[in-house]
Amino acid sequence: MRERGRISDIFFSFQGEGIYLGEPQIFLRFADCNMSPKCLYCDTSAKVNKEMTAGEILAEIERAKWPTRFISLTGGEPLLQVNFLKRLLPVLKRRGFRIYLETNGTLPKALSHIIEEVDIIAMDIKLPSSGRTAALWERQSQFLDTSRKKEIMVKVVLTGDTEKNDLEKAICLVEAAPYIPFILQPVTPNKKVKGVRDKKLREFHSLARRRLENVSVVPQVHKVLGIR
Repeated sequence: MRERGRISDIFFSFQGEGIYLGEPQIFLRFADCNMSPKCLYCDTSAKVNKEMTAGEILAEIERAKWPTRFISLTGGEPLLQVNFLKRLLPVLKRRGFRIYLETNGTLPKALSHIIEEVDIIAMDIKLPSSGRTAALWERQSQFLDTSRKKEIMVKVVLTGDTEKNDLEKAICLVEAAPYIPFILQPVTPNKKVKGVRDKKLREFHSLARRRLENVSVVPQVHKVLGIR
């Protein structure tokens, strides 16, 4: 197992996405991602990258005395560092932390190695409008099959360029387990990506609701509040 993880940041904030919106969490942001090219709305700095042991991470978290035992593993893509996670997660679980994994859902084999230590999985399906070029549907289907052992939600970021047929493919992935929360997240616009218009958002919501049981529209609330 890898002794050190490549960490971009450790901080406290409130969950700004998905069904745990507003929950106080400790965010452990991992460096590195397997998405190529980088998503147009990515907010992870590629410049900040420090190597830390599991003990150093735990010491930093406990020294801060943040008012929560809920840790979000985010990135980047945490599962790229699965060998380090196999060392880190048992340490955190022994101290009573709940583990919330934020992932792009493209590394099913890696997930299988650590899923017993994870409590909640937030899977982000990357549509072509995210800026990626490779087709990842098969990997994400396998990932969902493994994820059903745990509490899971699926998030899809919608941009002004999102196509209906791509959203339909994402819906098809979840349709075998339609009770899974399916989050439509309107992108926070920036210089590289434009927002989704109201009419298109309503159309996409109706499309998902016709085939899934649990569909919500949730923006990035932490961006609205101006917090991390």
